[in-house]
Amino acid sequence: MNFRRSKGEDIIEKGSNFYWYFWHLGNEGAKSILDSIFLLALKCLIPVYYFGFLLKRFSKTKNAVKKFPVISVGNLTMGGTGKTPCVELLVRKLSDKKLRVGLLTGGYARKSKDNKKITSSPARENIKIKDVGDEPYLFSKHFPSVPIFVSRDRVKSLSEAAQKQECDVFVMDDAFQYHYIKKDLEILLINKRNPFGNGHLLPAGFLREPIGSVKKADLIIFTHCDENTENNNSFSISILSKQSAGIPVLESVHEPLYFEDFVTGEKYQAGEIANKRLLSLCSLADPLSFEKSLKKLNLEPVKKVRFPDHYIYKSKDIGWLNDFIKKENIDFIATTEKDWVRLPKEARISTPVLCLIMDFKITKSGEILDKMIDKVLGKYIK
Repeated sequence: MNFRRSKGEDIIEKGSNFYWYFWHLGNEGAKSILDSIFLLALKCLIPVYYFGFLLKRFSKTKNAVKKFPVISVGNLTMGGTGKTPCVELLVRKLSDKKLRVGLLTGGYARKSKDNKKITSSPARENIKIKDVGDEPYLFSKHFPSVPIFVSRDRVKSLSEAAQKQECDVFVMDDAFQYHYIKKDLEILLINKRNPFGNGHLLPAGFLREPIGSVKKADLIIFTHCDENTENNNSFSISILSKQSAGIPVLESVHEPLYFEDFVTGEKYQAGEIANKRLLSLCSLADPLSFEKSLKKLNLEPVKKVRFPDHYIYKSKDIGWLNDFIKKENIDFIATTEKDWVRLPKEARISTPVLCLIMDFKITKSGEILDKMIDKVLGKYIK
């Protein structure tokens, strides 16, 4: 069976062919008879997945005894909404109020499964991405004084942190499906450009739970609102509007700021590399979001290299990349911070690697978020 799909000549999808076949199927739906047959087979497995989802949700009875407010950020899909910069926005807002913030995260795609606590001690410098995952690793670099609790058992993390009374408020990452802790503010992120993929639950699509679950949210934030799309998603938006009646809806953008070479510390504005041969490199759930960010800066990479989400780059990948750079006469590689930290430390890439620095901005009704945060804090902090 051929799992390859046609794509632009400038796009190179590395890694598992099946991953990319499923990625296109989940985002775009069936494009051929083979796609339709395969999608039908996957739809037959949806009840199995959803039964397991419900069983996991209702079979566990443990619940954290809360003495501190918990703000949750999550989504309905398997990724691609921009949770990480939203979590960082919340941490900054709470820190600006002189509160001691704690971060609760599951540490997705890490090799070590034991509980980790990243403190503000010098030991933070010795953290390995394979032990904590790329997102907690980035959090630790961006917020050196914020304790980060990495565990699938976030009830245990919260209980231990509460006993030590080292935090005034907690932000919980990727927790819309985590039901074992009562949240004081449930924030749901939805990618406005592509809200629900093909609209099916796993494994036939990217939805973790039915669209009707948006009713659990206290607040909805549309992300990537400034990204034009050729796809007509008005039907998905209309369905969402009906399901989310009465829930405040905000809009946001991921604004590209500048590029930074983390090896030399040199910063570049987009205009400085506009006439250079640029290669984009990313391993995100939604690679289009990064590629569209480059387009906002009037940059058009000659080649766009994509790897699977949360991919840990290997030495053979760097070897292939160096050969490809030479073949295509590439001047610069543009990538994300998440990708930069997943490159091998010993990697020797033959051309400068520039990280695109982004800013997450609420562009509509941001005052609602501030008021809801203040309301939550008012219940606990006098």
